[in-house]
Amino acid sequence: MVLSLHGVDFSFEGFSADRITQFESSIKSIRLIDRPLRLTEARAVTLIPPVPQADGRFLGGAFAGDGSPVPDTPVVRSDLGLVFGNKLPAPSEIVHEVIPRAIYGGMLFSGYGHIVLESAARLWSAKLAVDLPVLIMCTPKVDGRAIFCRIAEALGIDPDRIIFVDSPTLVDHLLVPEAGLSLGREVNLRYVQELHSMLNRQASLFRGYSRHEQAPSPCYLSRSGMQSRQRRGFGERDLESALYDHGVFVVRPELLTFSSQLAIVNEHDTFAGLIGSQFHNFLFRANSRALSAAYLCSESPNVNFFQLDLLFPGARVYANVASFEPFFEFGNRAPFRIDEEVAGRALSTLGMLPRRSNTLRNSRGANPETYAYGWSFNFFYYKAFRRYVMGGNGAPLMRDAVGGLKKRLGADFQASEREEILRAFDECARLYRLSDDNVVLSARRELAVW
Repeated sequence: MVLSLHGVDFSFEGFSADRITQFESSIKSIRLIDRPLRLTEARAVTLIPPVPQADGRFLGGAFAGDGSPVPDTPVVRSDLGLVFGNKLPAPSEIVHEVIPRAIYGGMLFSGYGHIVLESAARLWSAKLAVDLPVLIMCTPKVDGRAIFCRIAEALGIDPDRIIFVDSPTLVDHLLVPEAGLSLGREVNLRYVQELHSMLNRQASLFRGYSRHEQAPSPCYLSRSGMQSRQRRGFGERDLESALYDHGVFVVRPELLTFSSQLAIVNEHDTFAGLIGSQFHNFLFRANSRALSAAYLCSESPNVNFFQLDLLFPGARVYANVASFEPFFEFGNRAPFRIDEEVAGRALSTLGMLPRRSNTLRNSRGANPETYAYGWSFNFFYYKAFRRYVMGGNGAPLMRDAVGGLKKRLGADFQASEREEILRAFDECARLYRLSDDNVVLSARRELAVW
């Protein structure tokens, strides 16, 4: 056992000693605070909806009449610092609507995990003024409105109270609740208590999903059916087959209703899966039973998972199962092959597979061409085209992405793998509607002669 803290026993499989030391430092740096949640008032507040930037931050925020950010409205993370709330209103930004009174709900992010952890972190305040709307700032085309409303409903908040603000708006009188959670930094335990109290008052909405008459079996939260732009583990279906044969409940959360997802995290006590936002539903686990979880991940698990771990006692196993060869890890969207041996050891620790099990198939998950396309698609989509589109003068970003890829990978690829890399580039160009763009065509020529 490497570290025990707040009733949580952390163990790590397949990591270097240096990485484990870094994990211990990250875990110990997360603050669990226990004090009353703040609720303040602000007058004549201008809401400027978010504008995404290439570095992962957003322009926009909530501003007082003098142009200063309203206290408790900015979004801060441990890795990026100030994420949202730093852009002053410009004279050219015309207010499209005036709202007399409302509750500030923060910003709607596009990723499911960020919606759960950040966007919903102020909903605790909705019961304090049940006659007021809750304002959520967002971009006009952002996904996630429906899931945010389902979260609100699970907490007993009428979804009709949610107003999504996607144009500059003035609020005469704004109630501003603090966020109960700041990613990678701190969690207010009063927020967690309030969240679970709200959930328990609505518990009839999500009880009874489990089909087990006895104690629920271990549960594997699959990502094998996720769309290509999500991080995938090649070989996960083989892993699921072995687990299913040993009585593990294998489920794809994205195919279930939100209430069924809540039922699963409340009725089962042992979980595993490729690390991802499906585990963020642990925040909605409104009981006091011990929780065990095995996260199958790369060598760089996000601190957000450590943060949630500290809220629930029990065993946590982090297993570095990721093999990126002949490619590399470029961030949390990089697909990988699953190392079956490391995965088997981690899962046997929680009793999901017999110790020294030989049931995991050694298929490597995909042939070289399939993996080459899957990895390259995500690399180009996020590290080249997305940055090119969002970066303003993005031509250097596109060139740097392609040039950096060539330099780092070298030339040791089969012709069939090269074809798949180029096909992935072309598909990203098509999706971004940039197939005829001169910068894109130049980058493609450079890639083609590699």
